[in-house]
Amino acid sequence: MCSLSLWSLSLWSLSLSLSLSLSLSLSLSLSLLCLSLSLSVSLCLSLSLSLCLSVSLSLSLSLSLSVSLSLCLSLCDHLARSYSFSLQIKGSGARVCTDPRQPSIMQEVAPAQSPPWYKSSRYFIAVMAFLGFLNVYALRVNLSVAAVKMADQYNWSQTEKALILSSFFYGYIATQIPGGWVATRLGGKWVFGLGVFVTAAMTLLTPVVAAHKGLLLAVRVLEGIGEGGTFPAMHAMLSRWAPPAERSRLATICYAGSYFGTVVSLPISGVLASGDFLGGWPSVFYVFGTLGVLWFIAWVMTTSNNPESHRWIKPEELRFIQESMANQSSPEKPPPTPWLPILSSSAVWAIIVAHTCQNWGFYTLLTCLPTYFNDVLRFNIESGGINAAYPYLALFLLTIGIGQVADHLRSRFSTVFVRKLLNTTGYVIGITFLVLAGFVKPGQNALAVTYLTLSVGSGGFVQSGFNINHLDISPRYAGVLMGLTNCAGTIPGFVGPTVAGILAPCALCDKTINVDGYCVADTYWEGPGQCPPNTTDVPCHTYLSALDDSLPADVQAFIDGIETAKTTTSPGTHNSSLPAKIGNYKRCSQHIAQVQWRNVFYLSASIFAFGALVFLVLAKGTVQPFNDIVSEETAALLGKSVNLQPDSYGLGEA
Repeated sequence: MCSLSLWSLSLWSLSLSLSLSLSLSLSLSLSLLCLSLSLSVSLCLSLSLSLCLSVSLSLSLSLSLSVSLSLCLSLCDHLARSYSFSLQIKGSGARVCTDPRQPSIMQEVAPAQSPPWYKSSRYFIAVMAFLGFLNVYALRVNLSVAAVKMADQYNWSQTEKALILSSFFYGYIATQIPGGWVATRLGGKWVFGLGVFVTAAMTLLTPVVAAHKGLLLAVRVLEGIGEGGTFPAMHAMLSRWAPPAERSRLATICYAGSYFGTVVSLPISGVLASGDFLGGWPSVFYVFGTLGVLWFIAWVMTTSNNPESHRWIKPEELRFIQESMANQSSPEKPPPTPWLPILSSSAVWAIIVAHTCQNWGFYTLLTCLPTYFNDVLRFNIESGGINAAYPYLALFLLTIGIGQVADHLRSRFSTVFVRKLLNTTGYVIGITFLVLAGFVKPGQNALAVTYLTLSVGSGGFVQSGFNINHLDISPRYAGVLMGLTNCAGTIPGFVGPTVAGILAPCALCDKTINVDGYCVADTYWEGPGQCPPNTTDVPCHTYLSALDDSLPADVQAFIDGIETAKTTTSPGTHNSSLPAKIGNYKRCSQHIAQVQWRNVFYLSASIFAFGALVFLVLAKGTVQPFNDIVSEETAALLGKSVNLQPDSYGLGEA
């Protein structure tokens, strides 16, 4: 007992140290920010780099303390279990047989013990799901990077690019609820596997149809149809494979693959698109499409819908899972889905709102971040892909880490408290740094990447908030609930990027355009395409870059749109300037583009705040009544009364 008290004391001391380190890092970041705003521009850059360094050091310290906290919690949990078990044996007065020819009483009464995680079939399923979601997001986001090159080749406007990027979600929304419904009744193995396969097959077709906007839109919609059932199908599988005490842990392992897929896909897509392998940008689709097909073959050969039908599961693990979910077994014929009670549940609406608001910012940045890096921060496609991967690397690491901590916290606090705490924390961090990212000045690229990394990475907290809450409130209909909430959460997938395209129409023209004999590159325009047409067929006599700071004053005036006297760099030309409009194209600037993107960030931050507030007020942590609404016939098959008690699901109090 004394040892347990000492471990508890050390645990709380470590938790206090973690809180102090996070507070210190936040105070240091805000202090440096205020100081940088008060100094000159030259000092701002150096202080911004110092801020990045301090944030990195504080994150490293926090990560180290988080790992220590997880280890300490694991040891405390192990000691508590051992101490409790020894008291039960001593207090019961049970006789332990020592005759090797007789079965031991210990063996008869002891609960089933699962094998180590590295020998566990349920963790193997989680790893395969991780790789599956890695493919899912690699196939989804590769177009975001390749579109930078494709827009130049096919002269897409910002609005057209946004439409093509968001068209995926028109198909994605259509199969959310059907995918969850089918997976709940037939199992998630084939729904998940075929979803990835269809997406991979359509990805391989993308370069073939890229020149035809209609066909490209159709292929992207079909990709969305394939992926639509993947998340609901995995929730359905987790309801059969994940014991209640391991739900956060196993679910975050599975879903972290989506963020790691983004981390892998963005930089690799940038390298492939800027190279010559398989024609440049087409190689992005050929490489990831092939990997998706290979994963599908492995998934079909090594996984199953439930533990009972898995060919390699160990008997002790099967018993462990069955005993952990003894009161959650479903009848052979699943009961009808209670749609009306589900749709009238405030707990369900809390998840729907939180899921939709989170996805607004997530999908907007996921699809548009490479464009922001290209147009505002002026990264090339290769470095832009690498820098766009940093936020999702942070998201991947935090999703895995917070998932481990969440299950430990649930053993000490109520489920609803843990879900609300982690969800609110993630939203507050995300809002703070997304707003700060809007104030970053041109040239402070490292600071912009740091702020966006912290904002997107904070989503790792909400993955153990609302995203696991489906399993808390209804283990039986978790797949259906995920389909329902993800269906609503998909709406921002096609609305968010479209709104971003409307709010930030100013785009960088990478091409050189001929204006009255001046060949001007790196200009900004708002119009129906990426670049305006040439104003003359006369060969260029002067080549200029709108981003060159060393140009003569008269040439710079030309670029800025100011009429000046005849310039020495273009003898024989008339008094002229780069026009403010060419046809339907209106000139803009890098500064205007930055201001427009600031509005995009502000809108996302406001929607985040609304989602955090609704979940904080309405979320629940216990099994809801609709989970146990079954017919008399089904109740007879289960051998239970029609109205089951929430505690029979082993989830405890809210």
